[in-house]
Amino acid sequence: MTVLWSPRRLDYTGAQLSSLFLRRRFGIEGDGLVAFTGACRVDPAHMRDLEDLLEGSAIAGDLMLHFLGEHFDRDLERMVLRQHLLAALAADEIGRRARVRIERRGDDLWHHGRKLSISIATLTPVSSVLHFAVNVVTTGVPVRAAGLRELGVAPAPLARAVLAAWRDELASVRSKRCRVRGAP
Repeated sequence: MTVLWSPRRLDYTGAQLSSLFLRRRFGIEGDGLVAFTGACRVDPAHMRDLEDLLEGSAIAGDLMLHFLGEHFDRDLERMVLRQHLLAALAADEIGRRARVRIERRGDDLWHHGRKLSISIATLTPVSSVLHFAVNVVTTGVPVRAAGLRELGVAPAPLARAVLAAWRDELASVRSKRCRVRGAP
């Protein structure tokens, strides 16, 4: 499992949620999770959440901390569970750094009834992919939103901490899986 913080700004359009994007853009071969900052403007052609698409919802923000992941299995339920784990790790780390309670509902984070994050998981022909992002600022967000800046949380150190926690959690899962004896 490779994790990477990229200091280069990359605006997210939804097109990045595709097979082998991490390899093409960052040189990551195999399972990986990359974090970066940039704007978010998801083109309807790249929306993967049918509910958002049918409602005509806009997915946007002027500056977000993005996490983009790919795993080379095609199990959507497993990827949704990973998505929830990533949201939980981010909630814990943001709450600890800001000294506030961050509420997690599934794969979404909230602070005082204002949405702090967006997320989606889906399948490609060769892998499962996810996008999870946290508002850095609330400008350009089409819903009542909270952001890292108002919470006093810097994006880069937060990203590094979440990436490390992600790597450690998945390593722990792999370790447990390899040392458990089967039941009779």
